[in-house]
Amino acid sequence: MAKELVVYFSVYGTAKIVAEEIAKQTGADIAEIEPVVPYDSNRDHYNALARLAKKEHDEDQRPAIRNKIDIEGYDRIYIGYPMATGWSNILMNTIEAVSLEREYVETWLDRRELDYLIYNDPAAYVELVLNGDVKEYLDKVRQGQ
Repeated sequence: MAKELVVYFSVYGTAKIVAEEIAKQTGADIAEIEPVVPYDSNRDHYNALARLAKKEHDEDQRPAIRNKIDIEGYDRIYIGYPMATGWSNILMNTIEAVSLEREYVETWLDRRELDYLIYNDPAAYVELVLNGDVKEYLDKVRQGQ
């Protein structure tokens, strides 16, 4: 049996919900990435958070992480992070891994479709990523099916 790990970073808690569901369905270990300086989780401050995320991205910043996550010995690693701000969270770069779904997301509509599942039906999103065909699913969405 493959040893699996779910690594996630969550500002508002949505990535945490999805990460917990993946861990539950797969039996994987789970670890949260914790920044030394926490991000503002008040949804009323979303625009400021989006500006900060863009600044970090544009300046190729690597915010410090409070906890070391040992990824050695895992056969499969699932990665979750906020996407609503439009950034591939810089914290994820520090573990030098790539999310599987990024292979298939080609347009803003693709991203919106997957975001819809994440927020409205996390279990369906997890099922799609773990057992479905993300590319086929998004192709059907693009074709209006």
